[in-house]
Amino acid sequence: MPEVEFEKNKLIVTIADGKNMLKKNEDDILEMLSNSKGMILDDVELIEKLKESKITAKQVQDSLAYSEEK
Repeated sequence: MPEVEFEKNKLIVTIADGKNMLKKNEDDILEMLSNSKGMILDDVELIEKLKESKITAKQVQDSLAYSEEK
């Protein structure tokens, strides 16, 4: 039983960390967009941040799906 509790707590921490990362990415993206000059599609840093955010969102989604299975 302690093993199950440990896994549950580990998942909670992982999900919370993922949500915090998503929030930070969202804030960074919004700031980059508001300070953008010219064509946003030419902003390599913004495009990379969007890709990173997409990957993080997928990881959080997978963690949530895994925790629901347990």
